[in-house]
Amino acid sequence: MNFIFVILFYFILYYFLYNLSPRINLFDQPNSRKIHKINTPLIGGICIFIPFYFSSYFFEQDHYFFIIIFSSIPIFIIGIMDDLIEISYFIRLIAQILSTLIVVSFGLLVKDFGIINNEIFYLGYFGLIITIISVISYTTAFNFIDGLDGLSSSISFFTLVCILTVSYIETGTLLLTNIHILLILLFLFFLSNIGLFKRKIFLGDAGSQTLGFYLSWTIIYLSSDVMRLMSPLFVVWLTCLPIFDLVTVIISRLRNKTNILNPQKDHIHHLLIEKKFNNSSILILLNLFVIISVIIGYLIHFYFGNVISLICFFFYFLIYFIFINKFKKTNELKNL
Repeated sequence: MNFIFVILFYFILYYFLYNLSPRINLFDQPNSRKIHKINTPLIGGICIFIPFYFSSYFFEQDHYFFIIIFSSIPIFIIGIMDDLIEISYFIRLIAQILSTLIVVSFGLLVKDFGIINNEIFYLGYFGLIITIISVISYTTAFNFIDGLDGLSSSISFFTLVCILTVSYIETGTLLLTNIHILLILLFLFFLSNIGLFKRKIFLGDAGSQTLGFYLSWTIIYLSSDVMRLMSPLFVVWLTCLPIFDLVTVIISRLRNKTNILNPQKDHIHHLLIEKKFNNSSILILLNLFVIISVIIGYLIHFYFGNVISLICFFFYFLIYFIFINKFKKTNELKNL
């Protein structure tokens, strides 16, 4: 019954908001930086999270998941406003910090890095700083990478599938809570986003930022001392693509002395488009990267432990960073 309610709710919102969006200017206009050619409604986030919020309220949920979901509402509302009138990054940042502090006030944060040298490595007051930086970074990373049809939703989908898989391997039970509801909604949005329902829609800031916030807190929760289904130093592997892209882009923009917050065509999917990869190929390639990264990280962590896993993660990023920079130089030489 829960599934049917969510699916019906999604399609009611989808058709209603699709027709309403031109009247309230809730659509994305094409420009030189963007890939699409026509005005496209920014209603994906609303279609995903309104049913998600309702299902979370009316159906039984884990206590901390409930807190995470409803702490994301300020980010969701600010995201809708940003889609409508373009709000400054400072206001969005304040909303992210306040929402993060709401969750922290209930005792959920990164308190330790797990077992290192047979002892739990506690972070003390640094735990709060690491928590805020982690949530803001991942939320921003998801907003940054939302520039190709189906990319953010498919990465979210496969990240959640990886979380469910690892939790099942570790505990022998399938962690469902509200994750299965979000998986259904992400799948429906993915089909809408790639145009399978003929009326294409975009995720919008309301969707990308709320997804990033929810996923970051889900990862923190499942690796925290409250749940501890995964090691805190393993879960960084779940964040590879969005975080690698974010850090690489920021370094590149600082090096070029350009504003790190201004939208530009320097993300991984833009580079692949310049290489003449089509949309489907890019989605397959990047989602394979997400899945393979988690498998590599899990195997390293399983056989070699926390410290080696973290060291390998940084080396993995270094390889990614060097590869992307060579990739960029090849594109620049071809464009000369």
